[in-house]
Amino acid sequence: MDELLSAFELHDLLYQDQRMLRLIELENKLSSDEEVLKLARIKDEKMENYNSSLVNSGFDSDSTKLARKEFIAAKEDLMNNPKVIEYMQAYVVIRDLYNEINSIILKGFNIDLCPKVTR
Repeated sequence: MDELLSAFELHDLLYQDQRMLRLIELENKLSSDEEVLKLARIKDEKMENYNSSLVNSGFDSDSTKLARKEFIAAKEDLMNNPKVIEYMQAYVVIRDLYNEINSIILKGFNIDLCPKVTR
């Protein structure tokens, strides 16, 4: 039970951390930014077109190559938006923090997620 309480305390501490608050603030801004939403919709449409072309025409078809090129360009447009860049930079900080916490928590365990296969 102490571990569960500690997990709740850790959760509360994380959501009081300025880095987390900044990420949440940026996420809220992104979710209401018309330019970012438009770029995300375009990227999603291009991804759907690419997936459809893969299924219907195959990987090496001209239509799939064009769809892939359009999808990559749309994704780059989204990811190069200054607001998205700012969000992703804040996200990496939090991701690294979570990875550090996970390594500390799991340090005491001998977990082999991908055991070696012996023959």
